Amino acid sequence: MPIISRDANSTLVYLVVLSISIIFLVFSQVTEFVNDSMKFVGRIVVYPFYLVSKGVSYSIDSLSRNFRYFIDTKTRLEKLEEEVKLLSQKLALYQVYYAENNYLKNLVSIRDTIKYSTQIAKVINFSIDNVSEEIVIDKGLLDGITKKMPVVAYWNGSIGLVGIIQEVSLNTSVVRTVYSPNIDVGVVLENTGEVGILSGKGRVNKSCKVRYISSYINVDVGKEKVFTFSGSKIFPPGILVGTVSSMLHKPGDKYSEVEVIPHIDIKNISHVIVITAK
Repeated sequence: MPIISRDANSTLVYLVVLSISIIFLVFSQVTEFVNDSMKFVGRIVVYPFYLVSKGVSYSIDSLSRNFRYFIDTKTRLEKLEEEVKLLSQKLALYQVYYAENNYLKNLVSIRDTIKYSTQIAKVINFSIDNVSEEIVIDKGLLDGITKKMPVVAYWNGSIGLVGIIQEVSLNTSVVRTVYSPNIDVGVVLENTGEVGILSGKGRVNKSCKVRYISSYINVDVGKEKVFTFSGSKIFPPGILVGTVSSMLHKPGDKYSEVEVIPHIDIKNISHVIVITAK
């Protein structure tokens, strides 16, 4: 059996060690290459998800900021709407007060043109059972109001007849209006000078009728004005009552009946003038 020399053994050991070193070196390079490749691949795979997550995060943050801004803006708008609503209510109330104040000033100046003693009163209620046939005013015995005093109002540029005081308490009075069938007013037709008795036709009709008009008289329907008669013991003469709207004549009758639309829209007046002395 051949004997391996010592030099040969050393060479063999050297070669083995060298081979192992080369193998480890190669393995190390391969491992590093694989790791670098895995990192590169990982970056390629993960990076889009990173970008997406970053974009989503930014979008969520932006949406959150926009939502908070929307809520804050909505709250401010609601507060502004409430302020505008309040200001509108105040303006409307001011306009009502302003209009009423002007109306009362005009009413006082108009009242001063009446040559009789008067009292301005506010309408505080309409009779529930007889709407517009009776009204309640805020003046009574303590203000010098008594029964059968005439009541007028200002409407569309003229003073017109409302009715007569029917009942009186300390602080209020009930006015029987020209709509009431229970009122009788001596009147005269402006153009013809014909005299008759006016009474109401009720709250439904909202008109009046004048009896005892001569049947042969030609009345200018739609234009003929009706005024209080100078011979009345209660009503001052010359107060506008209304306008003739129609004339009813029955064959053979001596007298005709004239329908009159009152000048005063009683349901829409807020104040009246009570004539306390003729």
